[in-house]
Amino acid sequence: MESLDKNHIAALLDAARKSDRDYLAVALSYQHALRASECCSLKVSDFDRSTAQWQLTVNHLKHSETTCQPVFPETQAILAAYIRANGLKDNDYIFAGRTLGDHMHRSTWFKRFQDLCISTGVIPSDWRHPHVLRHSMAHHIIQTAGIMHTKQYLAHRSIKSTAEYLKSDDKSASAAVWSALGLQASLG
Repeated sequence: MESLDKNHIAALLDAARKSDRDYLAVALSYQHALRASECCSLKVSDFDRSTAQWQLTVNHLKHSETTCQPVFPETQAILAAYIRANGLKDNDYIFAGRTLGDHMHRSTWFKRFQDLCISTGVIPSDWRHPHVLRHSMAHHIIQTAGIMHTKQYLAHRSIKSTAEYLKSDDKSASAAVWSALGLQASLG
């Protein structure tokens, strides 16, 4: 499963900073491991803005679970300004479509994402689809957060789906075992 490393993510976020809409689509998709359709259909009301730390509730697709996750501080600040600047109300979509009252279509997001990837100059052509952001978040968190927390964050129903993100080799497996046993390993 392809994923972007943290340098690719940083380059993509930098490229997206020219537009709050682009930045928010990339940041929310990555930070909350959203599928393209989940990102496109976000409404203002999906964000609990009643406390200092906003929470995003996502009704995930593909028969997945519903999750409630804190919004990253920088993203929250940009989103708050975006909501104000665009006069968005609770029932409005964050990413409005061309038709009044509709949300951005996932094919529009796909095309915009490809353009952003190209503008970075570092993202391989076969990785230029928004779903790579979900895979990237999974790969970035599974080794430190663990498989159960990653399963919950991604809203997977089956642990088998989450296990697809696990990677290991002899060196990292041995280092982890030695560390768990409180031993110092010289694994070269």
